[in-house]
Amino acid sequence: MQTGLDPEYLAFREAIEQFVNRHWRGAAASAWQHWSAALVDAGWSVPHWPVAHGGTEWDAVQQYLWYQACAAAGVCVDFDAGAERVGPLLLAQGSRQQQTQWLPGIRSLTEYWSMALAEPHCGYERDALQCRATAVADGWRLDGEKCWVLGTLRAHWLCCYAQLSDGSPTPAVGAFFAVPMSAAGVQCVVRESFDGGERLADVSLRDVHLDTSALLARDADGTLYAQSMTASQRTLLGQSAQARRYLKELDEQLVTLDPDDPLQHERAAVAIDLQALEALEWRLVDAWQQRRPSPIPLSLMRLRGGEILRQLGALQVESFGYYALPYALDEGLHNEGPIGPETAARAIRQSLADRVQMLHEDDAEALRDAAWPELQHEL
Repeated sequence: MQTGLDPEYLAFREAIEQFVNRHWRGAAASAWQHWSAALVDAGWSVPHWPVAHGGTEWDAVQQYLWYQACAAAGVCVDFDAGAERVGPLLLAQGSRQQQTQWLPGIRSLTEYWSMALAEPHCGYERDALQCRATAVADGWRLDGEKCWVLGTLRAHWLCCYAQLSDGSPTPAVGAFFAVPMSAAGVQCVVRESFDGGERLADVSLRDVHLDTSALLARDADGTLYAQSMTASQRTLLGQSAQARRYLKELDEQLVTLDPDDPLQHERAAVAIDLQALEALEWRLVDAWQQRRPSPIPLSLMRLRGGEILRQLGALQVESFGYYALPYALDEGLHNEGPIGPETAARAIRQSLADRVQMLHEDDAEALRDAAWPELQHEL
């Protein structure tokens, strides 16, 4: 495996880092508008799509460098489900009419999508989903509940997974539907997030009528559903860069501590794990570059990267000491400034949000117990 970068890749990395530094200005709505416009102007709004549909010809290494640069700056590269999930689904399964209707808006970042998969009673377990799509004379009728839906505040469309109801008690065929967020019967309850960022929502679908073109793809055996769960696999390769950013902030707090302080030792252990994660990422990139199967399960990469991020977040909170107790959601609205370190409020909210996300992961403990020895062998 070759981890050194050739000159052309070094030049590419420098160019994209300059682009990110010039155009990324934070997660505020106005900043996202500027960022989106810059991506479209550069032709980088959907880099992983085919060139014929507005994508780039970036290879696996270039895509990896792009996601690393974005994650290092704090850019959420899979913010829009349209570019990451719905677009590839339409390219693979959609009709020409559906592609003409929706792909241009996704590519230009003017029409945003949310992805509705999980449900309150079963999470992401496909066989237990109860949202139903019933065929009617002029199309479909959707009924059900969805949870943990990201991006509903600005979404124009909801890509909703539902079981096709044919009257039998246990329908086995699912399908993806395009649901206008403004459709009658669609109601959202937005949940505040600990980190102050993009908020999750519970979505209720009550007697929502859709025309026949709303059916994007049938999914008889669950293959498309599984693919939709891992559609953002490229974004997993930004976990180490995000962790590096956390580690840098932690080091700024630990600089005054004694080298023998227990926090220093814990920091060193996590840093070693982070180096191993980076090596695993390069193994994946090398396999994709050579068009070989992934040597490491992506679910394990996601689990391990998430664990490292949570460990760094916990160490940050511990490093703040008693300054970790008071943090204000409205610190930008008063003139007294933050209490304690400037990074404390954001870091603590992020740590709490990471813990909540961990609770949303299906069977994380079982996955770790069953597959962690395999990943340790890779390390």
